[in-house]
Amino acid sequence: MTPVSFSYGALEPDLAKHMRRARMRILTRLKRTTSDMLETGRDLATIRAAVSGSVFGLWVVSECGITSRTAQLFMRASEVFGERCEIISQIPPTSVMKLAAPNVPDNVREMLVNRLTSGDRLRNRDIDEAVREARPAKPTCDSEWNAAREVAAAMASVRRKAKFSTNFKTEDDELLLADFYAAWGALPSYLRSQALRDIDASDHLEEVLS
Repeated sequence: MTPVSFSYGALEPDLAKHMRRARMRILTRLKRTTSDMLETGRDLATIRAAVSGSVFGLWVVSECGITSRTAQLFMRASEVFGERCEIISQIPPTSVMKLAAPNVPDNVREMLVNRLTSGDRLRNRDIDEAVREARPAKPTCDSEWNAAREVAAAMASVRRKAKFSTNFKTEDDELLLADFYAAWGALPSYLRSQALRDIDASDHLEEVLS
């Protein structure tokens, strides 16, 4: 896809100059915003590794002013792109988070990063289109679909028990959670993603599945 270019030629010289300067300020801020998001994700991941999911969830909401969902998105983006902050900072944070999603294949990310490296200016819709084309077709097998929903719902139930019960960490509970982890990990990524959206428990699940 040929990048769209903007021509300043038809504008008054002073206006064109003003717009060019504004563009540079905007691009600098956007780059800094993405870079800040990746740094935030790194900080969040450090804290998440040190505390339980329930403590982390309460901390990000009450102390950082963001939701657990946002924290998960930031951490995922930092995990995927943290080592390539300079290049990936050329695109807005929302696009970075879309590209970092688990259901986006690595080869799609690499293709877009290579375009950025070669000097292409990617628009949001370029990224949306690449992500959309990479998304697997919805499975037609009802048994697979139902299995994914059941595992997701069961894990949400376990997560709630862990959050509200002071006696959760028994050996049986740990084995139960390990079984659900194994079942969840065996599901295709597109089923996991859809199951998280379909049941109204994604915040709980994202904490326990991170």
